[in-house]
Amino acid sequence: MLSVASSPQTASLAPTLTPASESLTFNPLQMLPIFEPEQQVCLVRREAQTAISDYLQLAARSLAPGLRNVISLQPALAPQLRALPLPAQPGREAFIQELAQLVTVFAELLDCQTVGLRLEVLQKAMCPQFHVDHTGIRLLCTYMGPGTEWLEEAFADRGYLKHRSHLNPPGLNNQQRAGVVLDARGIIQADAFDIVLLKGSQWQGNTVGGAIHRSPVVPEGQARVVLALDAIRD
Repeated sequence: MLSVASSPQTASLAPTLTPASESLTFNPLQMLPIFEPEQQVCLVRREAQTAISDYLQLAARSLAPGLRNVISLQPALAPQLRALPLPAQPGREAFIQELAQLVTVFAELLDCQTVGLRLEVLQKAMCPQFHVDHTGIRLLCTYMGPGTEWLEEAFADRGYLKHRSHLNPPGLNNQQRAGVVLDARGIIQADAFDIVLLKGSQWQGNTVGGAIHRSPVVPEGQARVVLALDAIRD
């Protein structure tokens, strides 16, 4: 049975991440702050890649609503990604290389050999209310459309949240749900191609924590393409 990993096998594995090389679009060492006990979100800023942006503009409609797969680092990663039902448009190989890069770094970060990959093409917000995920550490990257939003801890009232998978308590009305935000200046939003690591309530020692985040509003007539990666252990 497969389950989402809640913690690395040993905490000492985190600092062994390989520094940035010429083939990477970011420095993996920038992801290490997520292992700090009080750190709930880690943001890695990246420049947009034109080839991938152009590809998804062409492919989004036929790719919708998206895909899900379980990717293993062994056997070879590239053939598994090339076998995904990604539309045959210019830039497909650049996008596959991007996915390979993120899967490899994320697996090394969390010391796992298997990663759950989810690519969503959305016409509306999937989780529009602020919430905490019942997971370990999740990687999100929005390629097209508005990026993920999260609430800085100093501007949050966790009294309005209970740790349920992807949900706030069902009895709360909209005014009560909004009460988690003490000051809207604490709402941060990622840009396209940024990497966002979100720590969930299943991470070791984080039962009463977890990144408070939500899906953004998608403008009418537009699409949002977002990648989610989760570590999986047998």
